[in-house]
Amino acid sequence: MKRIISLLLAILMLFGIFMPGALAAEQDTNSTIISLQSSLPFHDVNPNNWFYTYVRTMHVEGVMQGTTANAFAPNQTFSRAQVLATLFRIHHGRSANATDPRNNNFSDVASTAWSAPYITWAANNQILPATSGAFGPNQAAMRQEIALFIHRYVINLTNLNSGSVANAQWNRFTDRGQISGQGAYNALRWANNNGIVTGIERDGAFTIAPTATATRAQAATMLVRLLGLLPGFPPDPGPAPSAFEQRVFELINIQRANRGLQALAWHDGLANLARAHSVDMVNRDFFHHTCPSGRSLADRLNDAGLRWSIAATNLAFGFPTPEAVVSAWMDSQEQREHILHPGLRHLGVGFHNYHWTLKFIG
Repeated sequence: MKRIISLLLAILMLFGIFMPGALAAEQDTNSTIISLQSSLPFHDVNPNNWFYTYVRTMHVEGVMQGTTANAFAPNQTFSRAQVLATLFRIHHGRSANATDPRNNNFSDVASTAWSAPYITWAANNQILPATSGAFGPNQAAMRQEIALFIHRYVINLTNLNSGSVANAQWNRFTDRGQISGQGAYNALRWANNNGIVTGIERDGAFTIAPTATATRAQAATMLVRLLGLLPGFPPDPGPAPSAFEQRVFELINIQRANRGLQALAWHDGLANLARAHSVDMVNRDFFHHTCPSGRSLADRLNDAGLRWSIAATNLAFGFPTPEAVVSAWMDSQEQREHILHPGLRHLGVGFHNYHWTLKFIG
């Protein structure tokens, strides 16, 4: 996904091996500052949510949007048209535009509707079982419908195996007889066998809930699992922040709030780079902003496809808690100036065995 980047700032935090009795906070004397887009701007999705990683992947890949610029609405339903729009973006890597066909045979889908190009595309590629009558684009999608659309997409537009099933697992579901239609039945079997639609266990009973409507978070989960089967997609953005990483993030924002500065937003891409640098420091036994091969922070940001203008880095090791390392950084004039830079906007945090690093950009 091409990311539109404006003047923003971020912090990367890296961790390495713990060295008993060794406490050090290295000042960054070769700072530049860089600009990035937040990977997850939604105020109603946070790392503690079970669906955080799935929503983040959908957003990072640019194939599922929020209900507004700052809200994802994870518990709202997901419409049939929205499912098709997401599959279109997965397949084409973009949203529809004026050049995409909009004429279709559905009586309730006008050519001027936002969903018209997506529904037309789905009908033309046999993702929809029928191409006439009413489609119900705004109807909340049921789990069996999402499975059916995904399965027909796999059959008609990919080289994936669309026929694999596992009867032993499938036969556990006591409500599989409630599935409407042979196509949906086979689709749910395939989706379950491939981990796209999982069952629900309650009091020892297993159900697949075919006619239950899916929330936006549940739909994102199913579609991310589809992404995992398709070639050509970048790796998952990475794990949600650990408890240590989350705590440092909170402490940095507390320091900024105490000075009347804007809070920083978490940035997944920076956290990934931070964690990778941390592992590199441990594996190759170095403690510096530039790795032994000569790859600088700027090089790593460029390699990740991130546009930038300036960046700054703080390093420390041996501090056993987030509180201790943030206190050490605040005791250093240069590192404190980085943390309290008024142009900061975003933050990525990585952790590995008590080597710590902050990298600011903006």
